[in-house]
Amino acid sequence: MITLKKVRLIQWHSFRDVTIPIGERTLFVGENGSGKSTIIDAIQYALVAQLHKIRFNAAANEKRSGRSLDGYVLAKTGYEGEEYQRTEGISHVMLEFEKGEASFSAGICAEITKDTTQVRELPWIAQGVQVKDIPLFLDSTHLLGSQQFKQRMRDLGALVFDSKKEYQKELTHLLGVFRRNVEFNPSLDALVRSIGFVPMDSVNRFVCDYILEERMVDISVMKSNLQSYKDAEAEAELAIKNIAALEDILAIARVWQQHNRTILNQEYLQKRLQMELEQERLEENHKESQRLEAEEQRKAEEIRRLQEELEALRDQVNQLSLSIQTHQVYQLIQDLERRKNQLLKELEQARSNRERYQTLLSQLEALLNRELERDREGNVDMDRSAESLETEKETLYRSLSKSQEERENLRKDLGDLARELEELERGLVRYPEGPAELVSALREEGIQAWIFADLVEVADPAWQNALEGWLNTQRFAVLVEQEQFQRAIAIYDRLPRQIGGVPLPNLERMAQSEVRPHSLAELVVTDSPFARRYADYILGRVIRTDQEHLKDFDQSVTQTCLTYSAHTVNRIREAVYSRWYLGKGARERRKAELLARRKELQEALSRLELSIKLMEQQTELLKRALPALTEMRYLSSSIATIPELERSITEISEQIRRVDTSDLEVLRNELDERKRTLGSREAALSQAQIALGSIQGRAKTLAEARPPLEASAETRRAQFQAFVANREQFLEEWEAYYKERVHSREDRQSILANYEGSLQGTRNKLQKALENYQRAIQKYNLDWNALLSLLPEEASEIEALKKRLEASELPLYKEKISRARAMAEKQFKEHFVTRLNEYIEEARESFREINAILRSLTFGKDQYHFTLEERNDRKAQLEVIRKAAEIHENQGSLFDALISEGEREAVEELFNRILKNELDSFEVRQLCDYRTYFTYDIRVRDTSAMDPKTGKVPELSLSRALKEKSGGESQTPYYVAIAASIYRYYKDDPENTVRLVVFDEAFNKMDERRIGVTLELFQELGMQIITAVPSEKLEIIQPYMDTVNLVLRYGNEGWVRDYRAVTVAATTGSE
Repeated sequence: MITLKKVRLIQWHSFRDVTIPIGERTLFVGENGSGKSTIIDAIQYALVAQLHKIRFNAAANEKRSGRSLDGYVLAKTGYEGEEYQRTEGISHVMLEFEKGEASFSAGICAEITKDTTQVRELPWIAQGVQVKDIPLFLDSTHLLGSQQFKQRMRDLGALVFDSKKEYQKELTHLLGVFRRNVEFNPSLDALVRSIGFVPMDSVNRFVCDYILEERMVDISVMKSNLQSYKDAEAEAELAIKNIAALEDILAIARVWQQHNRTILNQEYLQKRLQMELEQERLEENHKESQRLEAEEQRKAEEIRRLQEELEALRDQVNQLSLSIQTHQVYQLIQDLERRKNQLLKELEQARSNRERYQTLLSQLEALLNRELERDREGNVDMDRSAESLETEKETLYRSLSKSQEERENLRKDLGDLARELEELERGLVRYPEGPAELVSALREEGIQAWIFADLVEVADPAWQNALEGWLNTQRFAVLVEQEQFQRAIAIYDRLPRQIGGVPLPNLERMAQSEVRPHSLAELVVTDSPFARRYADYILGRVIRTDQEHLKDFDQSVTQTCLTYSAHTVNRIREAVYSRWYLGKGARERRKAELLARRKELQEALSRLELSIKLMEQQTELLKRALPALTEMRYLSSSIATIPELERSITEISEQIRRVDTSDLEVLRNELDERKRTLGSREAALSQAQIALGSIQGRAKTLAEARPPLEASAETRRAQFQAFVANREQFLEEWEAYYKERVHSREDRQSILANYEGSLQGTRNKLQKALENYQRAIQKYNLDWNALLSLLPEEASEIEALKKRLEASELPLYKEKISRARAMAEKQFKEHFVTRLNEYIEEARESFREINAILRSLTFGKDQYHFTLEERNDRKAQLEVIRKAAEIHENQGSLFDALISEGEREAVEELFNRILKNELDSFEVRQLCDYRTYFTYDIRVRDTSAMDPKTGKVPELSLSRALKEKSGGESQTPYYVAIAASIYRYYKDDPENTVRLVVFDEAFNKMDERRIGVTLELFQELGMQIITAVPSEKLEIIQPYMDTVNLVLRYGNEGWVRDYRAVTVAATTGSE
């Protein structure tokens, strides 16, 4: 017998290096997550190798459990932030088999490096080598790399395979289950499917998942041929539609050609008339240019004569002007006029200054809200006014500076208040500098220290003044643990001398203090044992009383802060207790004081801000007033000159009036006459020059228009010649068309003007025909993926294409249809029908074998056998498949052999369903999966009973019983069926065949009796069984197993221990 004896795992997830013994009946037991399924996955990985056939963690009962080979190699944790234990690694899974006295080992080395995320797999088989002797380690801690391991194994004489397919072939040879010409070994397939077996409520699903192999008929070639057939049919239909579409386009082209011939005649007439009219316009331009040239010469002569007359008149005007300017009377008047004008300018400026002065005075007095200083005459005293403003400005500057300094102080005070309020909100109280410094120094040295006031509350606020006043600086006593007191003294002593007056109580000496009734100590509430001890010591003997009984006690105090001590009465100064420090009430009171003080400071700041703003405004007024006063001082001197200026102007005007100008007037009258004549001649000259300019402008315009006219005439001539070029066949027709319509110039213009509308009408028709044609072409190009020209002139190309389709391509498509149909039928018969029929017959044979085995087995009083029936909705297809399988190659085509119309329709339906769906679609997979053509059931026979009517043993359908029986009772037939299914692979040669069956999380919901009977059945059949169960199933199953392995996991490492050895050791230890 071939038996699996050991499994060794190296860095397989959490198993660093474990060797696991395997018996004939091996049980793995452990808590969930301990690694049972990890070991089962390792066994099936080393046996099967092909990852696409393996279902890791099959007991999870999911299509994809989330486990993978790289997860096992890198030890996937699933934890966020640390998904894998290793960033690279090498894992080994090794199986050791025994056959009589001989043994061999097989396994796979799987490696992932940092350079790649792909797993490198190295399968091997070593004859006569045990797993403990496999060379794995480079030294005591480091594993060999995959290449080093490969060489060591070859040195050992092992076979190292380049492909897993070759490994599986050799391994199945050694295990005695090799099969030729199969995609996947059926024995291994049954093993893999049994691992993930989960009892279910559907016999059909059980058979498909765990009994019959998943073998799909490959129809890719047949589908391709069917598609070719359908494509050929479609191509022929398309060719017919193509021809019809081309004919429609040609009809539109003929309409376009008719309109185009009409337009050719009209365009000839249009282009000839345009050429002739452009030539006439050019000749008219030449004639008008010659006329303007003669008129330009006449006008130039007139201008020359006027210019001579003007020259003589200008000489006369110049002579008269010179005589007037040298006359003594003229010169005298000119001198007086210049002096008078100068004085008028000065007077105007002085009066303007006087207006400016009055404006400034009004503005300044309005600005200052008072009159400026004046002398006895009522005039502004500039010096006294300036001195007064300067003095006022200096005084205002000093007051403003003082107020601004005061404002800064208020802002600082408010800032300090705000910080203290913020500290109070956070529960912090400001203490005098000494206590805070001492606490900070102690804490820096690692000593816990507290200020007494922070630790206490006051029970009666009515006595708080008395309590605060009595304590005084003792409120700020710094408390430390007794063990730290001596260190605290040393730290206190090292502090600067200004930090003093802070009590540091020796709490050890204050224990067991007396607390008298009505003492101040009773007012102190605290959770701190240190504060409690200190309060009891210093306040426990101070009695609260009234004035009348004050002297009745050694130490006493009243609510009004009178104290009695050492036979002396004293009053506590209000400054001592006005600021509270003890408890929440102290903080609330301090907060209220700070808020009130803040309000006072804010109001004072607002008043001061207003005062500063007013002073700044007054300062600004004074800054503006002083420059204005300076300007007024300057303007007053100018204003004083006004009376003298007015007198001087009057005197000069009188002098001018008394001068005799009679001789001078004669000369002036003669000069005026000559100037009038000169103006008349200049106007005539200007008009002549304008006329000459107009003539020259028109001549220039004609000259500038001539090149465009020449170019236009040439263009029209060229257009006409280009139009008639290569159209000589139309010239005679066009000439007659022209003579018929043109007799004079007026005819040409009228025809050209009116004919454009007629030509446009025909063009519109042509354009519409062109658009129809182009739309038809564009649609054709889009529909047929063509590149036909959009020009109707090239319609001959379309005519040729249409003839080619009619004459050659359409017959070719019809021939292609016939050939593709024949190939599709051949593929359907030879591949789909034959292979599917073969699989169906093999399924029937498998059930015959299994049922033969089941007949020899009795499970208690029950016997089982499988039934399979054709599904009603698949009978027609099965019938066609049988008929097609019976047709011989020499009987012609499939459709010729099928006589019944229903059979033909069934084949056609099959063809269409295959064509219309993708190869991996559910529809096609159903057609190609031989298992889906039947319904399955397990019949249960009760051998202990007999039907009295028929005399036969009664039978029960498991499918029907699943709805009625308990879970464990309904599971039994499934395990029996799996046993029979696997048994058939080794029953003929059990000594030379592996007999392994593996279950993960088996026997769920089965009671102890059924589990025992089931395991005995597997033993009776000679099967080596490996199963894994949770801890709660241990006591039920372990009596039937010869090997029980306890799977443990602690942290990230797993172990496997012999359960019975562990149990014995534990029992011995307890005894």
